[in-house]
Amino acid sequence: MRQHNKDKPDKHRVDFFVLADTSRCFICHLDVCQGKNDSNAHIDKRAAELPTTQKAVLNSTHKTGLDIPSPLGYRHRACDNRHQCPELAAVLRDHCKIYSTGTLRKNRKGWDKDMMKMTKTGDRGEADLFCCRLNDVIICQWRDSRVVNVCSTILDLRMGECHRQIGSNKLPFSCPNIVRKCQQTMFGVDKGDQTRLHGGGFARNVVLTSP
Repeated sequence: MRQHNKDKPDKHRVDFFVLADTSRCFICHLDVCQGKNDSNAHIDKRAAELPTTQKAVLNSTHKTGLDIPSPLGYRHRACDNRHQCPELAAVLRDHCKIYSTGTLRKNRKGWDKDMMKMTKTGDRGEADLFCCRLNDVIICQWRDSRVVNVCSTILDLRMGECHRQIGSNKLPFSCPNIVRKCQQTMFGVDKGDQTRLHGGGFARNVVLTSP
């Protein structure tokens, strides 16, 4: 289960899938990444046959009871690019009454690579938005300092505004509302991770021995 990632501060580490509350930054569910295997230890049987990252998202949903519809309406879940894909977004909406928004990688199932071809060359703030009728989701590419790929079941094609620090100036740029929604709701896991790393007592265990 121990993994190597050269881009992380801890190069060799145990990886976790984390579900956190955005408003309180409270960790609701945490799984150790098991990789691709058939043991599915502590995995809900309804998620056991799914691909690794979809399995993690649906397992946390079932384990925490979020698959039971809320009488207050649809919930919203933000996912990073390791987890989100159009197929997963459709499953969360149709079976768990959960809208989702998240960045995603171009190789995710349901992402149309032939249609979404934006490159980083061009004006900041440009965007391409399409409604994918196969899964009834919005897929979007938005050019920031790099091209950001986003998928959402919130069917909002409107453009809003965000600000970026360019040198000594804070400048406004056009930004799709679904990208702004993702930015506003993704920090729960980051804050939860900070709490876990610095105060959780189990993220980094160092054993000191005398010579």
